[in-house]
Amino acid sequence: MSEILYAESMKDYVKIYTENRLIPYIPLMTLKKLSEILNDDLVQVNRSQIVNFKKNRVFP
Repeated sequence: MSEILYAESMKDYVKIYTENRLIPYIPLMTLKKLSEILNDDLVQVNRSQIVNFKKNRVFP
């Protein structure tokens, strides 16, 4: 999932923002589960957000 820019936690859901889609994906999944699935691609920057630093130069 190299197109993921960042993801935000919303309790049992996650907003996943990507390069090629204006509206985020919102699957029923925790942030912890998403980071387990994606392994090294994303870095957790706080309790509710993970970021793909390879794609982001400035975080919103």
